[in-house]
Amino acid sequence: MKFELKEINKDIQIVLQHHKTPFYLYNVSHLRKNIEAIKSILTEDIKLCYSIKANPLVVSYMQDLVTYFEVCSYGEYEICREYIGKDKKIIFGGVCKLKEEILEAIKDKRIIVTIESITQLHDINECCKLLGITKEVFLRMSTGNQFGLSMVDLEEIISQRDKYKSIKIKGVQLYANTQCFQINKEKEYIKQLFEVIDQLEKNYGYKINIIDYGGGIGVPYYKKDLEKTNWEEMLQAISQELRDKSNGRQIIYEAGRIIPASCGIYVSSVCDQKINNKRRYSILDGGINHIKYYGQAFGGRNVIAKVLNGQEEKDIYTVCGPLCTSNDILLRQMELAKHNIGDKIIFLNAGAYCQTEAAGLFLSRDLPAIFIIDENKTVKCVRNKIKTYTINSTLTNKERK
Repeated sequence: MKFELKEINKDIQIVLQHHKTPFYLYNVSHLRKNIEAIKSILTEDIKLCYSIKANPLVVSYMQDLVTYFEVCSYGEYEICREYIGKDKKIIFGGVCKLKEEILEAIKDKRIIVTIESITQLHDINECCKLLGITKEVFLRMSTGNQFGLSMVDLEEIISQRDKYKSIKIKGVQLYANTQCFQINKEKEYIKQLFEVIDQLEKNYGYKINIIDYGGGIGVPYYKKDLEKTNWEEMLQAISQELRDKSNGRQIIYEAGRIIPASCGIYVSSVCDQKINNKRRYSILDGGINHIKYYGQAFGGRNVIAKVLNGQEEKDIYTVCGPLCTSNDILLRQMELAKHNIGDKIIFLNAGAYCQTEAAGLFLSRDLPAIFIIDENKTVKCVRNKIKTYTINSTLTNKERK
């Protein structure tokens, strides 16, 4: 899943002919190759689920390759409702499901609802009863945080399952980790998962038919993580462990960032340069309001970035965004090709979370444009720059003089 910048340099230049920076660029062919590589390891007996929070913009480009889509809000469900086929399944998760959202979502035959609390259990059952339907649900196990059900709650629900006539407990879901590079850690979570399932089945005589497991295999965002390219080895170990313990149950493997991360880049221009306190600074036209990597805090760890100018001579730079906060540091004291005002800096592995986790409304600067390179090598603008001053005030575009 390594991203080769030279593959899309021409596409970047095509965008720059008609549009200014900053912008995101997602490569569909690369995205689909990632999915095919993952599926070849999972094989047919483990179904792939895409957690769309990683990047909802690319859902329509993968819907023929993925069986399940996981959403964690009603807004994400609206995206899937629009773009995925009737033969797919949508797992409706999230710790906050409003009753009116549940009532509307469960009308969709593709929906499987996850239960994350006793309150959700009652709300989902009541909504199903109001509509006169029976709905399949997954019970989400907690790993000790705010997500999912405790062992006490799991046992209460399974033991009293006959009270809830409008739902059918079909499976158990566990999202165990995120940004994990350790195979043994994944194996331990899988072991714990099946121990709980075996205990529930033994104690309460109820067969769990589906296991939905999310492992959160890591993406090497930072220079120090570049040697951590063991996603294939990890996925092979995870899938084999799941097969060995499945005992005839259907297995779903839920993936997020490893699917789209390497298919995307963020491109920003140098708008100013200076030397302060003997440090060389480059100021970009986009910063933490546009891009945020997992675990990134104010340039504390340097991500993988390149200067698009062909210059071989290098120097040490601290690269900052345009915001009026000392926290807006993207790269701190990093060796980069020598560059000038107007040169472009490309941030790699920016296809998952980077755009949506950024502080987009801060300082009322524009949100970046987004482009997609489709399988025909056509570059499409799927979102123009968006003004945020109208969101941060009572002004509208029409009122602006």
